[in-house]
Formats: sequence, structure tokens, C-alpha cells
Amino acid sequence: MSNSEDISSNAYLKQRLLELTAENEQYKEIIDKLPIHIYWKGRDGLYLGCNELQAKSLGLKSAGDIVGKKSEEIHDEQAATIISKNDEKVFNQKHPITVEESCVDSDSHVQTYISSKTPLLDENGEVRGLLGASTNISKQKELEKELKLMKTQLEANEKLNREYSAQLHKLITGQVLPKNASISFCIDETLEFLENIIAKIPGHVYWFDKNNVFLGCNDEQARSAGMDSRKDIIGKTYFDMPWKETAQEHIDYNNIVMKTRKTHTQEEIALIDGVNRTFLSKKSPLYDKRGEVVGVLGVSMDITPQKQLEQMTTKAETLKLIAASMAHELRTPLRAIQLAASGINEDVAILIDSYKADKEARGNSPEFCEVDLNTLEKLCEITESETRAAFNVIDMMLVKTDPDELKKSKPSLYSIAKCLDKVISRYPFEDSEKSFVKIDCSQDFDFYGGENAITHVFFNLLKNAIYAVRSVSKGGITIKTELGEKYNKVYFRDTGAGIAPDVLPRIFDQFYTQTNHGTGVGLAFCKLVMEDMGGGIDCSSVEGEYTEFTLAFPIVE
Repeated sequence: MSNSEDISSNAYLKQRLLELTAENEQYKEIIDKLPIHIYWKGRDGLYLGCNELQAKSLGLKSAGDIVGKKSEEIHDEQAATIISKNDEKVFNQKHPITVEESCVDSDSHVQTYISSKTPLLDENGEVRGLLGASTNISKQKELEKELKLMKTQLEANEKLNREYSAQLHKLITGQVLPKNASISFCIDETLEFLENIIAKIPGHVYWFDKNNVFLGCNDEQARSAGMDSRKDIIGKTYFDMPWKETAQEHIDYNNIVMKTRKTHTQEEIALIDGVNRTFLSKKSPLYDKRGEVVGVLGVSMDITPQKQLEQMTTKAETLKLIAASMAHELRTPLRAIQLAASGINEDVAILIDSYKADKEARGNSPEFCEVDLNTLEKLCEITESETRAAFNVIDMMLVKTDPDELKKSKPSLYSIAKCLDKVISRYPFEDSEKSFVKIDCSQDFDFYGGENAITHVFFNLLKNAIYAVRSVSKGGITIKTELGEKYNKVYFRDTGAGIAPDVLPRIFDQFYTQTNHGTGVGLAFCKLVMEDMGGGIDCSSVEGEYTEFTLAFPIVE
């Protein structure tokens, strides 16, 4: 080879060496800059090199300081043992492994790495070393540890909360939930129980915000407002209610409660099912946590029956006073008439006897028509009889207004047929009224009671029946007696106007009337008399067709 060829060859080699050196430096810089720990070892376990990050973590001045060292020289004993075992596994198995390794760094802190180790093979396939790459996962491990601890704490807290929720549910509802019931299930069940309590509270319960907008209510309030669900009331105002005509009055009342910050009670009128009803409403201000008024809570009780009873009591007391006053005023003149009639009756008897004797003796006495004599004789009897009847009417009037009077009369045994016959003979029929009354007493029976009381019962029924027939200008009245096994009965039927279905259930109520000729005490009195005898009275009717009263009398043994 010539000198020129040698020079050329050396120049090439030199150039190639420079290039390789440059490439080596470039690779070394790349390896040094990698954000993971890179290192490589020989088959004997000695380090052959590493990158700067690995050297720095081990407290070495430079990456070159690791060359020729064993794991035992740069790691603590426990870490070195584990690392050496993992290295041997790579050497023996000749395939990569990924393991978790821990060691103490230069600051004496335990660091955890996830290490991937790959065998380095020669051209014969024999292991001549390994290449390792480790990523510091200490922070992730700490986080994992914290998360695990947190999870444990959460599980413990959840268990405690679950137990607390279950105990709270039992305390509130008295019911035991399934052992492993979730917190949400416990809360839902408890809330549902409390909501049901509010929903089923007697009376009307409701609450508003500051603008008088409904926030909720119970079932009774929703029903009275014509709603299918209590949730339907949310967002509504008084002006959306059936009682919107009085809406402003309710709103003004609520505003007073919020302004004064005090509970107020007053009576309110509301339209329910088309009828004005009276409510006793108690309303209190609602507060938030800061003590600010945020709305109104109301509870209203329907006191319509009590108000009606109060009115009835007042009316009854008034009638009682009037009746007592009338009785007192009428008894005196009636007593005088009765005494006068009794005296006249005696005098008329003497007069008639004297007239007859004088006629026989002298034969020329003024002639009296026999009819006149009979009329004169009966007139006194009628006067005395009707006076007694007037006293009976007064007694019945007192009984109607004061039921305790009924207990003062002494019951006796009477024939129902004779009572009915007396009723027909004494009732003051007008025009042709008596003609459309038919009576069948073929099945007579005795009853134990007051004749005057039962007579007055029939008077009431007869009067009402005549009114019903007269009002439609048709029909008739039938009175029929009937023997029975448990009760003997009297049927009092008219084919007049009949009674409307909505009125029928109330006809025996005190002071209830649908006519302009009554006070609403007649049928109530009839019921009182029949029940006082141990019997009863019922009514069936078809409007426009008939009305039939059935009077039941206890059988007399």
C-alpha cells in the first residue's frame, strides 16, 4: 500500500472516529436528559454506566462514578438484595421483567421505582449484561397510600353514617331497615315517612314564601283545592284557588303575620266543593337560619259543623224562650175558657132539663129546635175538647223546643187504630184535602207510649204529605198499619213531589227545612218521639214520584 493510500485510510478512520465520538456524545446527552433512570450492568452484576439522573439520585458526582460498582456499594442492604435477585432473574430467564423496587436516596428518603430490566445478549445469544430503566413512582405510591387510607376512612365513615341513618330512621319511624341499607335509602325512607305524616295531618296544612306563593301543603288542603296531588299546589297563589274571591283577605292576613312576626288566629271563609265553609286558621311566620321571616305556615280546621251547631243552639234557645213565653201567655186565657166552658156545660144541662120540665108543665113554652138543643149541648163539649187539644199543642210545642219535656209525660198502652182515627177526625183539613187520604188499620196493634206525642207525630207527617201533594196538584196519601215479628209498623206514603237525593239524608236534622212553611223541628221531633218509645222512623223517596215514612213500634208482649 502506498503512503498516499495510508494517509487517506488514516484520514477516513480519524473522520469516522470523530463521527462516532460525536454520535456517542449525542446519545449520551440524550440518555442523560431522559426523565427516567437509565443504567446498564455486566453479567457479573457490576455497573457499566448510567445517566445523570441515576447518578444524582444515588448521590454520585457524575455518571462515571458508578462504573465498576456493585449494588451493595451504592444501596442499602435490603434494597441491594432485592435488586440483585431481580438482576439474576433477568440473567437466568433471558427475557425482560418489570418489577417494583425501593431504595434510600442521597437525602435518606425511601424512593419507590417501577423498573423494567432487559437482558443484553452477545452474538451467540448469551447474556452479557442487562439494561435497566426505572421510573420514580414514590409520589404515586404516597398518593395511592393516601387514597387507600382515605378509602378506608370513607368506608368506615359510610358505615357509621349508614348505622346513624338507620338508627335515626328507627328513632323517627319506629321501623327497622335492612342491615346493609344504603344511606340514600335510609334518608329516602325517613323523608317519605315524614312527608306522609305531613300529608296525613288532620285539617289543612300549607306554607307560603314571602310573596304568598304556595310552597307545599298536606293531602286535605290539596283535595279542598281540587288538586290530584299536594305537589300540584307548589307555585300557585290564592288567586288560583277555588276561594279566589276572598284571596286578597287571605293575603292581607298572611302579610300581617309576617310583619308582626307573631302567630295569629282568626276565622276565614273558603269555597270548598261549591259551599262556603268556615275555618279556624292559625298562621305563624317561617324563619330562615338567620332569623329572617321567609314565609308563613298555616293550619286551618274546618269548624263549619261547630258553627252550624252554635247557630242551631242559639236558634233552639230562642225558640225555647219564645215557646215558653207563648205557653205562659196562652195557658191563662185557655184555662179561663176551659172553666167557662165547663160551667156553661153544667148550666146548659140545667137549662135544657128546666125547659123540658116547663114544657111538660105548661105546654106553652117557646119552642126550641131539637137541632139547636143538640148544637148547644155539643158546643160546650167541643169547646172543652178543643181547649184540652190546645193545651196538648202547647205541651207539644214545649217538647219540640225542649226535648226534656218529653220525659215528663207518663206512657200508657194505646191502640194505633184509635190513635189514627182520632188524628183524622181532629186534623183541620181544608176543602177536599180529606178526600185524598186513605187509611187501612185492619192490622191493629197496641203500643206503649204517649198518645198526645204520637198524635202530634202523625199531625206532622200528615201536614207535610198534604203540602207535597198540593205542591204538584196530584197524588194521594195512604196510611197503613202492619204487624211484624220484631216491630209493628205504620207506613205513611204520599205520591206527591218527593224529596231530592241530596236533601233526603238531612230531613231529620234539627232546624233543617226546604219549605217556606216550616221551622225544621217537625221531623226532628218525630224522630225524637219514636226513638224515645224504643222504635224508629225512616224515610224513602224518589223525587217526583213518592215519599214514604216507616214508623217502627216495639211489640208489646
